[in-house]
Amino acid sequence: MTLMLLHKAWLESRARFAVSAMALGWLCLVYVIWQPTRGEAQPPVPYQTYISHAVYDSVLLHLFVGCAIVLGLGGLRQEKARGTAGFTLALPISRMRLVAARASAGLIEVGTLALLPASIVCVGAPLVGQSYPMLRAIRFAIQWAGAGTVVFAAALLASILVAGEYSAPVVCFVTLFAYLVTVNVPPLDRFPSLNVFTLMSAGGPLPWFTFIGVTAAALGLVAIGQVITEQQDF
Repeated sequence: MTLMLLHKAWLESRARFAVSAMALGWLCLVYVIWQPTRGEAQPPVPYQTYISHAVYDSVLLHLFVGCAIVLGLGGLRQEKARGTAGFTLALPISRMRLVAARASAGLIEVGTLALLPASIVCVGAPLVGQSYPMLRAIRFAIQWAGAGTVVFAAALLASILVAGEYSAPVVCFVTLFAYLVTVNVPPLDRFPSLNVFTLMSAGGPLPWFTFIGVTAAALGLVAIGQVITEQQDF
């Protein structure tokens, strides 16, 4: 039954995942192979420094966050709007398990997207006579996965709370903007661990404390979504 639920969740989100992967992969490939912004830098920057900024601390980072939000959308609220919720609710399983399956499938997809830039960087750099440390790429992938997890969980909760195909993504992006404004004003700006974007682009050792915190927050958001879904009237 668990595999069936995961398969159902995958079927519902695979189009969004495919579009996200293609957009993220193509943009990353452009930066890695064609290096459009490196030639403009004065003085010239080393390739590894260029990749750390162009791939892991630029528009690609924001695109990944947007993809995580898109993957968190869907669920029974949207199924009800389409008239297909009856089939899902008729399955001999609890609503909490339905949410857990959605969350599991989505988190796997978010993790896969987080690994995509690392894979393209490590494979693409040698094609242009350059190199990038694999361990550094893996570290960024872990950081992206951690941040993407909590963003996805927040989007999933929004899709549970808000009805309407377009209402949930609007709420997500407005909330994200408000969050970014909040964590960048005094005195909160003195605590970079509160900013998921800082987590994604941070150099040096893995910020394990922050990573554990965002993972716990993501699990908490999913659990809240499960409780709310159990009490909703469809």
